[in-house]
Amino acid sequence: MYVLRKRRYTTIARGRFRDRKHTPTSAELHAVLNAYLVDPHSPPPEIAPATFHSYPAGAFLVDVPSVWAGLPGIGFAQLLLFLALVLTLMALAPPQLRATLTLLCFCNPEAVRRIATGDFDIWWIALLAGVWLARDRRILATSLLGAACTIKQTAWFAAPFYLVWVWRRHGFVEAARRAGIAIGAFLAINLPWMILSPREWFASLFLPVSLPLLPDGSGIIGLAIAGVTPLLSARAYAVVEIGLWLLALAWYWRYAQRAPFVCLVLTLLPLLAAWRSPERYFLPLSLLALIALVGTVGRPYAAIMPPGPDAARPELPG
Repeated sequence: MYVLRKRRYTTIARGRFRDRKHTPTSAELHAVLNAYLVDPHSPPPEIAPATFHSYPAGAFLVDVPSVWAGLPGIGFAQLLLFLALVLTLMALAPPQLRATLTLLCFCNPEAVRRIATGDFDIWWIALLAGVWLARDRRILATSLLGAACTIKQTAWFAAPFYLVWVWRRHGFVEAARRAGIAIGAFLAINLPWMILSPREWFASLFLPVSLPLLPDGSGIIGLAIAGVTPLLSARAYAVVEIGLWLLALAWYWRYAQRAPFVCLVLTLLPLLAAWRSPERYFLPLSLLALIALVGTVGRPYAAIMPPGPDAARPELPG
C-alpha cells in the first residue's frame, strides 16, 4: 500500500506488475502513480481506487463527529479514544503495575503516530476491549461486537473467539442468541448501503481477497519476497493462514475458561502466514496484549461493569 496525496491505494498485480515474483521498484511505483495523477478518471491497471473504501460502513461513520466538529482530521478524536482506553486499563490494573503498564501503552511510537495520523484500527480495538469488559452483558457486549465488525474486516477474526467463550461458559443456545444480536448490530449499521447498492457493498467488503494483490508483509511472506524461501501461490498462503486460525480457535475451545483473554492476541497471529501481512496489521498487537494482561491479572471487570439484567447465568462450569 502506497500513500498518494494523503490517500492510500493498494497496487494490483496487473499491467507492469502482473509478475507477482517481481517486487516493484520505487521508479516503477512513481511512474504508475504519476499516470494516475494525470488522468484520475482512467486509472492504470496497477491501481484500483476502490481499494480506498474496501471496508464496512463503520470505517467512515466514526469520522462523522470529527467532520461535524470541523476538525482538520480524525487524529484528535482517535487520540482521545486511545487515552480513554489507557485510563480504563489503568483503572482495572493492580496498583503496583499501573505505572509500568502506562509506559508500555506508549512504548510503541509508530502505533501512536498512526492513531494520530488517521489509521482507524483503534476503533475496533476499543470496541473489542468493551466486548470483553462487558462480556456477561448479553445485549451490550454483542452490540459492541457487531459494531467492531463494521469498522474493519480484521475484527471478524475476533468474533468467533468471543462466541466460543460464551458457548463454553453459557451453552450453545446462549452463544447462538448472542451471535444473532451481533449480526443484527452489524447489519443495522450497514443497512442503508446494503439497500442502496447491495452488489457494490458486498463486493467492496471482499476486495482484499477478490483482487489480484501483490505479496507484501512482515510475516512468512517477507521471507519469500527476500528470496529466503520459495514464493508459493496466494492460495497456498491462504490455506496456511486459515489452518492456523482454525488451530488457534480449537486451542481456545479447550482453554477458554482458563485463559479467556488470550484470544485477543490469537486473533492476529494467523495473519503472519497471509499473502499480504503488512506491518500495520500487527501494530495493534502490543495494545491487545496489554488488554489481555490487564484482563487476566487486573481487578474483576465486574467492579466497574456489573452484570445487568440481560446477563446470562452460567450453564457450564468455569
